[in-house]
Amino acid sequence: MNKFLQLLLAILLCQNLTQAQSTEYFDGDWKPCQEAEALYYRQITYGTDGRPEGVVRDHYIGGALQFEGRLLSVSPDVMDGRCVWYYENGNRIQEGVYPTSPLNNWRVIRTRKISITLKDE
Repeated sequence: MNKFLQLLLAILLCQNLTQAQSTEYFDGDWKPCQEAEALYYRQITYGTDGRPEGVVRDHYIGGALQFEGRLLSVSPDVMDGRCVWYYENGNRIQEGVYPTSPLNNWRVIRTRKISITLKDE
């Protein structure tokens, strides 16, 4: 039993090492920059293949959430599934469901006043 626990612990440690969360900083044009010049920062985890894994969160430099969703790639950002953008005061700007989601070729955009469903050809 003791060897089983050691093996399980080793597997968990290796998994955490390959999936470390990083923080990236961006200026007002969403170009990478140093922390001192940043207006936004991103919390993101990359897999061993270099692609984003899990939920990505962008924040205003003061810490408020600006974006939350999954990305298939960065530079350019390719959204996957449900993504939400926020004003700095925490109110939702818009929400979208992007084509790689289970909805296939449909994209839904919701703002506070309207909801639009688009079919990509």
